[in-house]
Amino acid sequence: KVAVVGAGFSAMDAVRVARRLGSEAFIIYRRSEHEMPASSSEIEEAKEEGVTMMTLCNPTKIIGDENGKVKGIECIKMKLGEPDASGRAAPVPIPGSEFVIDCDMVIQAISQVVDLGCCPGVELTQYGTLKVDENYKTSINGLYAAGDCITGPKSIVDAVGDAHRASNAIHEYLTNLTITPMEQD
Repeated sequence: KVAVVGAGFSAMDAVRVARRLGSEAFIIYRRSEHEMPASSSEIEEAKEEGVTMMTLCNPTKIIGDENGKVKGIECIKMKLGEPDASGRAAPVPIPGSEFVIDCDMVIQAISQVVDLGCCPGVELTQYGTLKVDENYKTSINGLYAAGDCITGPKSIVDAVGDAHRASNAIHEYLTNLTITPMEQD
């Protein structure tokens, strides 16, 4: 039994692979299905493959046996409150609603935040992502960014496209040469 914590694209990839490898697999997500960051088509495809969506519950601890192996995950039921900074309804724990789910493995696939320790003073958007111009340049001279750190969670295809365009801009910055974009078929 595999518990995947999160509901974005990485979580869906992990839970579907676990299911395809023969495990009973389920998603644990602290909000409702409506707030899941993964696309609705990916959520539906995961369900068609036999993945269970355990929504409105949040892990509180992983339970191990005497040998240190995972044997379960304790969760608490959640309810939706007022919108938070992301614009989605904030999950609120329901006191006394803790329960345990038996599982052999826990995969953490939740949102990560950008570590800005290397670039103090970089300008952010209202969503907490790095603010860039049309050439992927940040507010710090010579610092470029691409992918989820500028858009929030999106697909790998979007991130690779951003990285390709950003690399062209970086090349131009370093060499003072202009790159002509390749023609698309």
